[in-house]
Amino acid sequence: FFEPPLSTCGGEQVTRSCTPWWIAVVMRLSTFFFFLSTTLLGVRAVPVDITFTSIEPGNTYTPPSRWNQVVGSFVVTDSDPNQKYHALRVHGGPDKDVFNVNDFDLRITKAGEGKSTLTVIIRALDWDKNFVDRTFTITGNNVVPTDIKIIPGTYSPPSTSLNSVGTLVTTDANTDQAHTYTIVGGPEAAIFVISATQLVIANPGLTRTGLVVRIRSTDPFGQTVEKDLTVNYINVRPSQITLTPPTYTPPSTEGMVVGTLGTLDDNDGDTFTYKVENVMEGYLFTTSGDSLRLKNAGEVRTGLSITVTTTDSGGLSYSQNFTINTNNVLPSLITVTPDQYNPSLPLTYVGSLTVTDVNPEQTHSFSIVGGTHSQLFSIVNTPGGPELRLIQVVQTTGLQVIVRVVDSAGGSYSQTLTINTYNAPPTDILLTKYTYVPPSVTNLYVGTLSAVDDNPEQVPSFMVEGTAWVLGDADSWIPGTFTAPCPTGTRMMTQAECQVHGDADSRGPTTVVHNASLAPGCQNYLASGGVVYNTATHSEINPLDIPSITRLYRPICIWESTVFKIEESFKLTFLKPEVHETGLAVRIKVSDGVSSLTKNLYIDYVNVAPSTVYFASGGTFTPPSSNQDIGVLGVADPNARQHHTWALTSNPATDNALFTIGTATGIVRSGASSLRMSTYTIEVTVFDNYQDPLASNTGLNYTALLNITALNAVPTDIVLSTDTWMPPSTANQVVCTLTAVDGNVDQDHTFSILPGNDGHLFNLLGNQLRITSAGGGHNRLLVNLQVDDGHGGIFTKQVIIKSMPVAPYDLVFTGSSYYYPPSPHGFVVGTLNGQDYNTDDHLVYTVVGGADE
Repeated sequence: FFEPPLSTCGGEQVTRSCTPWWIAVVMRLSTFFFFLSTTLLGVRAVPVDITFTSIEPGNTYTPPSRWNQVVGSFVVTDSDPNQKYHALRVHGGPDKDVFNVNDFDLRITKAGEGKSTLTVIIRALDWDKNFVDRTFTITGNNVVPTDIKIIPGTYSPPSTSLNSVGTLVTTDANTDQAHTYTIVGGPEAAIFVISATQLVIANPGLTRTGLVVRIRSTDPFGQTVEKDLTVNYINVRPSQITLTPPTYTPPSTEGMVVGTLGTLDDNDGDTFTYKVENVMEGYLFTTSGDSLRLKNAGEVRTGLSITVTTTDSGGLSYSQNFTINTNNVLPSLITVTPDQYNPSLPLTYVGSLTVTDVNPEQTHSFSIVGGTHSQLFSIVNTPGGPELRLIQVVQTTGLQVIVRVVDSAGGSYSQTLTINTYNAPPTDILLTKYTYVPPSVTNLYVGTLSAVDDNPEQVPSFMVEGTAWVLGDADSWIPGTFTAPCPTGTRMMTQAECQVHGDADSRGPTTVVHNASLAPGCQNYLASGGVVYNTATHSEINPLDIPSITRLYRPICIWESTVFKIEESFKLTFLKPEVHETGLAVRIKVSDGVSSLTKNLYIDYVNVAPSTVYFASGGTFTPPSSNQDIGVLGVADPNARQHHTWALTSNPATDNALFTIGTATGIVRSGASSLRMSTYTIEVTVFDNYQDPLASNTGLNYTALLNITALNAVPTDIVLSTDTWMPPSTANQVVCTLTAVDGNVDQDHTFSILPGNDGHLFNLLGNQLRITSAGGGHNRLLVNLQVDDGHGGIFTKQVIIKSMPVAPYDLVFTGSSYYYPPSPHGFVVGTLNGQDYNTDDHLVYTVVGGADE
């Protein structure tokens, strides 16, 4: 009664409505007077029971609750019929704070209630303040979950092993239900696992953001909800700045890129902005995107210190110091001032050496490293700087010296300096290589021509004068004649040509000097018809030096058409193909534009192994053969006019043991054993015996297998294993075996019976001669036989087949068994017929016994 009246609900859980305060006071007063009257009258019955009727069936409600949602209503049963009014209030229970009672309605006070089971104790009071308590349970109906969240749904990269990204929370009107979670899809489903209510990154090292995974939440009643959840990383501070490269090549240009900036950050896919702090030499630099640039042109300094700051898209930054160095630039120009000298004095000052270098902090040192005339110069360091000097008297212009300058960083630059006085003519013609691999082909490269000239600034020009020549074959030269054999396509040089070419047989460097003492003018060649040639050593000798030696003359043979040509870059190449000779002489002229030089160059072939071995003649034999010339071997060798020797190898897989070979002649002979097979194989090695003292070449060889084939020999006889048989014959009785006598022992032979004589009585089975019919008994049969070796050889022979003698086996009497006496003399009683397997025998009858013989 004395409680202050309330105009709103939500205070103590008693019976009152949200009514104006004065109505509440009137109700309190009426209640007071009611209790006063009952007390004075002495009526004090106790309420008996409270019953509850829910709005939803089965004392349930469907969460989530609304504000002051009425769940159901109460009915109070009282034993005192005069008790018309009862007060109901929430008295206790686990969920007493959830409910309030308005008149007789049980209401859920707050919106959003979702517990599955709500228990409350309700007390009913009468006017005498007698009461009864009853406990009521309200059950929440199961509702399908509506949403899934992850809290917080982020991680700090890089992830650790089993890194939790947050707690999974289900939005469910049944707030006290536990849920189970399952990963059911999403682009990054494989990255995650679930541990209870935790969504976990399975593996360490993950740095990506925006990871989408689909989660299913299931309540205890099997109701589910699915949702795609996105996991993002937490922005972390950049950890490092890279600059590639941290150098530049001076002098700079305006806006020159020094290098590319990069940021190491565990937030994959983050973007960055860069700036150069205005400290140290930072004022010289700027950034453009991820490029570090020099602002101005002309910068050449090294060791520039700067601080660069990178800021990520989330505003986190990191600063790092860098030192910018210059790339070493090679010196670019060496000058000597002046570039003339006094040719009459040694140790003559030529000029001061200077270098152009964009790296100003470096020092330099000079040295002579080459050049045509490097041996004539020296460099002297003086207080005024390095000087180029001559160390001996020189009177040639165009002196070339290569000077190298090395800077303090190790960078070097070499330059050819030309010191001029006056023009000097070429002094020599050189060839980088004086050999070729035969046979020549058109455009085959021999070597590159160069001129020895003290004026290196001059560009020489070369030309071939005439064709080319070579020494003829001395081994077959006929002394005293001018019909010397020359290689195909050449002829003997005339006296006029020899005089034009001068020393036609002098040799160039790196080649054998055959006869440098002869000529010029070739008078020795012309007087003797050639050079002196020692057949024992295959070398040429001056005939004036050794007059007593056996002399063979080698002519000089010249080609009618051009053999060599000069291509660009002064390359000497062949114009003529199929040249196989060594000691090729070619006359070359070089001109520097003012003067010229002519020189004979000599080109030798490179020795190569013979390429083919064959029978130049023969290669066959008529069996049987022993100690017989089989044939003469020939060889294909790209190197012309070499002295070949021959040998049979020791290969046991061949028939070499049955043959011999002439070492110098190449003649193959059969040995003592009689050769009767169709084919024999020999293995032959040919040696070219090439010798070049300067090349230390002892010659090459080639080994090949050759077949020696037997010519077909006609069979010479037919031999019978026996020429007799035992009568009487049986059908197809074998008389004998036939064998052919043939020089070719490995041939197969075919036998046949020719018509005539008694051949019709016989047949052949292979090489077996057989009597065709049974009962035969002729003493002597003639058979014409033929053998064919299958290669055109046929032999025919008539043989005699004789039966072996056997005794008559019966005697038959033909005539009367009686006679009429008296018999006349010589009376024929009958005919006797003896039975004998030898049907051709002449039988003689004799009376040999009996009582009346």
